[in-house]
Amino acid sequence: MIPETSPSRGSIAILRVVLYYAGFSAVWILLSDRLVVMVAASADQITTLSTIKGWFFVGVTSLLLYRMMKRVLRPEPSRERRTRVRRFVPPVLILGLVILALAWGGIHQVYRQLELTEAARLQAVADSKALQVSEWVQERRGDVAFASSSRFWSKAYYAWRKSGNAAERARLFGNLETYRDLKGFQVLRVFDDQLTAQTFPPQPSQAPELLEAVKAAMGDRVSRVVGPYRDPGGALRLDFLAPMAPDGDRPGPILVLTVDPASQLYPRFQVWPVPTATGEVVLFRRLGDKVQYLSGSPQNPDGQIQMTQPLEGSELLTAQALRGTAPLGSFIKGKDYNGGLVAGVVQPVRGTDWFLVAKVDQSELYAAGRNQVAVIGLAALLAIFITVLVDRMFRQQRILVQAERDKGLQAERIRALRLLDGIATASSDAIYAKDRAGRYLLFNPEAERAFGMKAADILGKEAQGPGAHEEDSAILLRGSARTLEEVLATPQGPRTFLVTKGPLRDDQGGIMGHYGIAKDITERKLKEQALQDSWLRFRQLFEAAPVPMCILGEGGLMVALNGQFSRTFGFTLEDIGSLAQWLERAWPDPASREQARAWLEARAAAGPGAAPFEATLACLDGEARTVLLSATAIGGEFLLTLSDITERVKAERERQALQAEIQQSQKMESIGRLAGGVAHDFNNMLGVIVANAEVGMLHSAPGKAMDRFEEIKKAAMRSAELTRQLLAFARKQTVSPTVIDLNQAIPGMLQMLSRLIGENITLDYAQRDGLWPVRMDATQVDQILANLAVNARDAIAGVGRMTIHTENRVVRPGEAPPAHPGDFVVLEVSDDGRGMDAEVLSHIFEPFFTTKAVGKGTGLGLATVYGIVKHSGGFIEVRSAPGQGTTFRVHLPRHEGPVEKLPGADAEAPSRGGRECVLVVEDEPMHLDVTVMLLGSLGYRTLAAASPSEALAFLAQPELDIGLLLTDVIMPEMNGRELAERARKMRPGLRCLLMSGYTADIMEHHGVMEGELKVMGKPFSLQDLAREVRAAMDS
Repeated sequence: MIPETSPSRGSIAILRVVLYYAGFSAVWILLSDRLVVMVAASADQITTLSTIKGWFFVGVTSLLLYRMMKRVLRPEPSRERRTRVRRFVPPVLILGLVILALAWGGIHQVYRQLELTEAARLQAVADSKALQVSEWVQERRGDVAFASSSRFWSKAYYAWRKSGNAAERARLFGNLETYRDLKGFQVLRVFDDQLTAQTFPPQPSQAPELLEAVKAAMGDRVSRVVGPYRDPGGALRLDFLAPMAPDGDRPGPILVLTVDPASQLYPRFQVWPVPTATGEVVLFRRLGDKVQYLSGSPQNPDGQIQMTQPLEGSELLTAQALRGTAPLGSFIKGKDYNGGLVAGVVQPVRGTDWFLVAKVDQSELYAAGRNQVAVIGLAALLAIFITVLVDRMFRQQRILVQAERDKGLQAERIRALRLLDGIATASSDAIYAKDRAGRYLLFNPEAERAFGMKAADILGKEAQGPGAHEEDSAILLRGSARTLEEVLATPQGPRTFLVTKGPLRDDQGGIMGHYGIAKDITERKLKEQALQDSWLRFRQLFEAAPVPMCILGEGGLMVALNGQFSRTFGFTLEDIGSLAQWLERAWPDPASREQARAWLEARAAAGPGAAPFEATLACLDGEARTVLLSATAIGGEFLLTLSDITERVKAERERQALQAEIQQSQKMESIGRLAGGVAHDFNNMLGVIVANAEVGMLHSAPGKAMDRFEEIKKAAMRSAELTRQLLAFARKQTVSPTVIDLNQAIPGMLQMLSRLIGENITLDYAQRDGLWPVRMDATQVDQILANLAVNARDAIAGVGRMTIHTENRVVRPGEAPPAHPGDFVVLEVSDDGRGMDAEVLSHIFEPFFTTKAVGKGTGLGLATVYGIVKHSGGFIEVRSAPGQGTTFRVHLPRHEGPVEKLPGADAEAPSRGGRECVLVVEDEPMHLDVTVMLLGSLGYRTLAAASPSEALAFLAQPELDIGLLLTDVIMPEMNGRELAERARKMRPGLRCLLMSGYTADIMEHHGVMEGELKVMGKPFSLQDLAREVRAAMDS
């Protein structure tokens, strides 16, 4: 009777048998077929070994199938037994396969080493034999070429052909026969243009191969090698053809020298360098789609000469080389012309269409390794036998060990039952169990206490208790555990229990009843209700909170928004259902969005006490609001509070802007003091340089010297201009403010500005009618326009546009700094250059700050503009961005009053000199000397005084007719104003002119600026001196 097995087990077992059989068969076929090919020496041996291999395979697989099927049909073992068998079978099988694989690898390595050794030897033989054949062919071709190119034999041949003299013919061919015999050729032929041959010795007929080659050579006049072939008489021939020199337009004859390859060529390569039973070298070539053999073997010299075999689809060793399947010069295995298995190396014969193969039978190749293969095979069989033997011993040992283990398992089960009983007894949960009929099997002490029943009263009986519930029958039908809440009656009244019920199963897995584990959760349910009430109160406070709040749940879900959040930012929960949506809409800038995300992640990790986060959020309507974010963990959620601090931040920014403006003013004041301190000495030195350059120009003829003095003067005047810029932005330059109309002052500058910015930049000017007047020095307007024009020019690369525009503007209270309330006239200068970023914009008005290359700018242009505007009570607004150009809006305060006439509106008369006497007072000797020289060059008479006391001494002499007092301002004894006052007391009506290199504030400190005395600034040019002195004389 066949034992019963489960369908699933039977299917799995059959599948396992099929897989084992398939794997074993695949490995067997792979290894055994390769082993037969290596061991067999011929096709007959392969057939015999394959038959034996097949019988052996049938026997082995039959035994394996018997063992496996026997195991499948055996009664189902226990779980432990199945596990033990599964653990045991695969290692034995794997070990056997490993042994077979190692044996196969060893055998393969043996044969591989034999192949490498034989390949090296065959390559050496093929290379040497191919070289010998090639050298012999080239030597023979050279012999024929020598004879065909001989002018002596050519003349003799044509002489005989013309005369037909028999003696000349005999002499000619006698010489050629002598040459033939000397070079080892057997036959001599000379073909004329009619293909008529003179043959020595005479031959019965000409081979077709030769006639075809002669005809081709007669046409293309190219040397050829024909053969080897058999002529009509059966003799083996190899012909060498060469054309002789032509006779005028008539083609020359073809000289043919023939050798016997069997006696001269084949012995050169058929001798094998080492003893061998099957080794041989054979010549062959490609003949269309076939292989043609050109030589025989030592065992059969004439056997395969001129024999052909198909090229395509052939396993011939020679065919593989000609097809390119195997590279020339490589080791190739294949079939020989006679069907035998051979291995060899093919090399081309240089200078011919021949190929040479050095080959040996595979039986000889592998013969040396058969003993090693036999040893490896026996070792593998022995290893498999030992493996099976050890396997059997270990199986018996494991059976004994398993018996002891089963015994221990029984004892362990008893201990487990006792442990479970102890757990049930000590458990704080009520535990019971019932059979299918509803009789109690277990009722622990906690169940007795909870339900007020005694185990002794209900065990083995059907009774109403915690298990009497409609869910019990569902568990028996469903066969799976379930947890649910039940309200059960207890001595203390109804209580809520969390009950887990599940099926009880026997050893065969059948359901024999069910169990129940009940835990009293009444207190927990009360706490949950209290928590729910607390949550409702929190929601009421959350909704009534005066600050925006939101709750973030797990996974970034937006749980709730309070009313203030929606009122402040405009979003509802439908708009921002998740943190990702909120970040996307409230933080449009990716950088700030990632910053906010990082803060939220850090806040989740930091816990209580983490610092708040200030951020600027976008509302639904696009308005930006600044908030202070704080987060509080509520269970697994976060409560975010967003305090609106927009107004506070705005006030703080205004305070910071005002503080920065104060710091800028202090910085400029400090640099201005430095500039004022060095201005006097610097101007005095520049004055000396300018004056000496002027004198040098007066005393030099036009030429290089004059040009150099001109350059010196220009350099000094540029340095003086730099000093004036320093004083201008420091507001220490002497200025003469007047009430002007910018619409009148600007047009006069446009032509100069056009030249300044260059022709590639278009200058546009637009003015607003009814422009308010402003009070400032007109030259300062020129400075503002010139500096802003230079800045625009340097910002434009190539062609561009600069625009000047004027308008009136009323600044209301509350506008952002630097604006402040009042009426202003706006001078706007804009360009379409490269623009500036925020970092550069924050520094543009700082003295000496520049983005230009070294030598391209001083960094004082915009600082000068800033100083002039601040001194005038105005401010500057700048708008710029990279690639979008720059706009400067200069705001000058409105002045109430009529517009005055612009200085210099009248044409200035040309400067001239005079004959009057000028008293020059200067405490600097160098400046005194050059001033006297310049006045002298203008025609004036001069008196030089190095101090105020010397000047008073000159003034005290009534005989001196002094027309003008030209004095320095700051001197040791008294200043220039005091000296002028004393001089006028001594000589009423005396004209006075002051000169100084000091700044306006220093002169004002010394009281020089009071009164109506004219001050001429240093340094000054000859033209400036002439103009000011003449003006003072004529006043």
